[in-house]
Amino acid sequence: MSSKNHPSKTKNKRHIHFQYTFDRARTIYGYESLPVAHAHRALSRSLITLASMTYSKENSLESNYLHHAHEAFRIAQDWFGVEDRIRLFPFKMTLAHAQQAHISSADDAVKESSFNEAMELLDECSLIAQEIFGSMSFKVAQVHRLRSATFLSKKM
Repeated sequence: MSSKNHPSKTKNKRHIHFQYTFDRARTIYGYESLPVAHAHRALSRSLITLASMTYSKENSLESNYLHHAHEAFRIAQDWFGVEDRIRLFPFKMTLAHAQQAHISSADDAVKESSFNEAMELLDECSLIAQEIFGSMSFKVAQVHRLRSATFLSKKM
């Protein structure tokens, strides 16, 4: 395999591309705007996918996707207010997904707190999804899928 196509170099290029896109959103829309919150959210999800595809246990990716998920949620709370459960729903789901991914690569001491935080977020998301979309909706199914993935991550 040539060094040009080495997986670590491809991974670094992807991360640089994600970071570039995110930096452009911050420059264009401002640092604490809703589009930047969505950019944090998208970047977190992309980094989770990248980490799962490369089977990476790197702390840098882990801390990055957790950081971006927390930032997205924080900005969204500032933007919408902490009481606006409906608009915060996608940000809570992303944060729960980041916590679930974190559980997969964390040591036992951190697993429990991440698991508890993820389950608390998923309980809130489940109530919101059932209230808005009904108990037999696709959104409720997404919450249940993430809940089962979180339980499986804790067991491994």
